[in-house]
Amino acid sequence: MYVLFSRIARNRIQNDVRSFRLTSYAFIASDIVTFLIQSAGGSLFASNDYNVILAGGKILVSGLSLQLASLVGFCLWMAWVDYQILRSPENLGIEYEKEWNQIRIARWISITGILVRLPNSSTDAQIRGIYRILEYAQGQGGYLLVHEV
Repeated sequence: MYVLFSRIARNRIQNDVRSFRLTSYAFIASDIVTFLIQSAGGSLFASNDYNVILAGGKILVSGLSLQLASLVGFCLWMAWVDYQILRSPENLGIEYEKEWNQIRIARWISITGILVRLPNSSTDAQIRGIYRILEYAQGQGGYLLVHEV
């Protein structure tokens, strides 16, 4: 998701191509770190010792919270790039101009479809993240964890 949006944004706004690549790498690194935190918390959460379970649950919830914060940051970055594209269409990349000049409407629609679906998938991931935070914050005997479908 991060790399796909970064490539589309680099194609559309060609002012500072390097910043899009670095931002994409930052979000990928953030995901890796938060997954490692979650796995550490999850392994402690599966323990038989009550104190270790509590510590593991807190670590797991903090990893999930950091991942959710990273995803919200990505959504804000997506909104900023979309705003930049809509605000000043004269600063769009050369390929965008070629597309309209050569009437490649099908390609434009497919890229526009991606730009519409990315926020939708990000919203779904945020909802899942919020649910998991609430689920693990309640502990092993919590309602959401016990009654999961």
